[in-house]
Amino acid sequence: MRGLNILVVASALTTVAYNNGWIHSVSPFLVDITNRREFTPGITFLYYNGAKILDAVKAAKEYFTAEEPKEETLSDMTAEAEKLFQQGNFRGSFSKYETIFETIKRKLGPRHQDTLSAEAQMANALQVYGNIQEASIILNKVLASQRDTLGMSHQQTLQTESFLAKNMRKQGKYKEALLRLEKLLQLKTGSFGTLHPETLETRKDIAWTLIELRRYDDAQKILYQVLKAEQDLLHPKDPDLLRTTMLMCDVLSCQQQHETAVSKLTGVVEDFQETLGPQHPKTLLAQEYLAHALGRQGNFQNAELTYWNIFEAQKGIFDANHVNLFVTQMNIVYMISSQGRIPEACEISRRIYTDEQIHLGVENRFTLKTKKFIGDKC
Repeated sequence: MRGLNILVVASALTTVAYNNGWIHSVSPFLVDITNRREFTPGITFLYYNGAKILDAVKAAKEYFTAEEPKEETLSDMTAEAEKLFQQGNFRGSFSKYETIFETIKRKLGPRHQDTLSAEAQMANALQVYGNIQEASIILNKVLASQRDTLGMSHQQTLQTESFLAKNMRKQGKYKEALLRLEKLLQLKTGSFGTLHPETLETRKDIAWTLIELRRYDDAQKILYQVLKAEQDLLHPKDPDLLRTTMLMCDVLSCQQQHETAVSKLTGVVEDFQETLGPQHPKTLLAQEYLAHALGRQGNFQNAELTYWNIFEAQKGIFDANHVNLFVTQMNIVYMISSQGRIPEACEISRRIYTDEQIHLGVENRFTLKTKKFIGDKC
């Protein structure tokens, strides 16, 4: 055993010597060891098992020196959720936000401000993905708790107010949404100032809601002010600036300025495609506005083709029975009908109506709109 220990030391010495260029200095010592008879069994052992010993030493070194895998922090998870949301992966972002919410709730309790903020973010991802009613229940509950614990002007309360206004607009409750947004604008202006991105975003949401209420002149005034501010602050192809331009073009289209609206919207779509990619939900939304403008212009064939392209892209983003897919399909139906292909439009709309009753409900505003089309045209 003593001989084997000496051999191990000799082997180690050889390795060090070789790596440092001293091999000639230790060669006589090694020759002397290998010529001594008491070391013969040890040399034979190392000859046959040396590779296994070196593998074991290597494995032991890796085990003791390897870094432990780092546990994903809440900060990492939040960054990933936000990244997924901005990329348009709403299903993935909702799943991530849900995990964040459950983790914080276990650690801090259900009414802690961080828990409530995470729950609001989760609900926003949920509503963007299409579960509007469920998100509404969560957001109203969160907002009540935040008002009690944080106050009306706290940043987290204001964020939930914004989410809830968006939810009302998605439900078609435009007047209620407008009232909430106007109060929110006062609070944000007082907290952040007139030119803060949060304030500009709320003004933009007000304009968007005014368009739905057909108050085009009022919407145009707001959008002109926001557009002027953002042009001074943002890159020409910034998604926020592009969205403002898109809404301004929608106003122009509604005011019968079709050629200007279509031309500018075509440029907006191209900029979104370059900045975010052709399949991003914001790019598809810009294409939707372009299709609306083409339809108002009377260019029904190109509008139909654009809606079909949107529909094919949406199938890769949303579930088969997502509300956005039903809306886009009915937009296709309207364009088909406008071209005089009534039997085809009726056949498609009846199928859509059956699915909407099952998946959206008989009282859903989109279901009722489809029902009205069938009653009027078929």
